[in-house]
Order: sequence, then structure tokens, then C-alpha cells
Amino acid sequence: MFLTVSTHLAPHNEGAYVMYYDRNFGKTVPKKTHLINSSLASQAVGPPGSNFEMTCDGKPFKTMAKKMLRLVPLGLQEVHPNDSALGSLSAYPHKGLRTDYRTLIRDAFHEEYWMSPRHDEDGYTQIEQNFSLFWGLAIQMYESTLVSLGHSKFEKGGRPNTSRATRCANLQQFWRSKCRTLYWLSRRSGIYPSDSTPNRQC
Repeated sequence: MFLTVSTHLAPHNEGAYVMYYDRNFGKTVPKKTHLINSSLASQAVGPPGSNFEMTCDGKPFKTMAKKMLRLVPLGLQEVHPNDSALGSLSAYPHKGLRTDYRTLIRDAFHEEYWMSPRHDEDGYTQIEQNFSLFWGLAIQMYESTLVSLGHSKFEKGGRPNTSRATRCANLQQFWRSKCRTLYWLSRRSGIYPSDSTPNRQC
């Protein structure tokens, strides 16, 4: 269950609400939102405000939104014009996309969650206040495209279509770069057998 504001899954989180535009009264009102089967979205809203995983230590999503909504999406990299998902928006040969995050949000979400131009007492608009909702669901939808639905060689009990040397080199790279979390996840997910330690198979 996704509560839109944190990684906590319990529905009794009092701060778990979004700002919804009530057309009858012409203003935004708090609205509880419990989205089932959305644990990926709950997980996604944790790292940005964590000083362990990312750099926005302690910053609320609405503060991050103020900055991000002014930025060019993927503004530090080139997007290939033939990219299957973003090619039509590519600014190639320039970096980034020919759009902005505000437009992407408006295209993807119902207007009741972003349409109000009014600012709250702290100076935040509705789209900024609901940024954790947009962030979490967007990442969840992207991650859902990575699911192979049981058709990968790993899930069928086969081996990766790479040489043993390549597989071992990848494991060694995980270990040298101290990516122990990724290494542990690769073992738990079945990508590599439980005894695939860098020393035992390499």
C-alpha cells in the first residue's frame, strides 16, 4: 500500500495524504490516498531524503519539487532520438528532453492533483505539495516495465547469456566497489546461485 509521503506501509500514518482540488469549493483539501499493490512506490519515496542513499538529507519532497520543476528532464545527458520511451521528446544533439517535469506531470495525472495555482502559507503550490505522489508512482510504473513475468533465463533456472569469466568479473566488481547490497540482492533474487561468492566460483 502506498501512502504517498513515506516508506511506511501502515494506513494509520496521519501525515499520509495528498492535496486534492475540490471543484465544488474551489480550493485544495487534504485527501487520504491508499493505493494497493504499490509497495514499489512506497520504496521509491525513501531514498531522496536519506543522507545514506542520496543528497537531499531531510528535505521534504515539496522543497525538492521547487527545484526539479524548473529543470530540464535528463538535462545532463543526451537522449537518443530512437529511444523506445523518450525518443520523441529527445532534444538531441542537445542534452535533455524537449519538455519539462511540470508538463510530464500534467500529462500523466488527473488535474485535481495539480491544477490549483494557489500557494499555501509556506509558499508551495499544489503540484509541489503532491510531488511525492508523482515521484513514487512514476518510478513504480518504470520499474514495472522491468519485470520479465517469468520469461528470463534466470527465472527459468538457466544461466545468463554471458561467459563465466564475465559473470565472475561482475561479481568481483560488486565486491571491490563495496556494492554489498546489490550483491546480496543478486543472490536473493536468483540471478546468481546462493554459493556464487567471488572466491568460490571465480
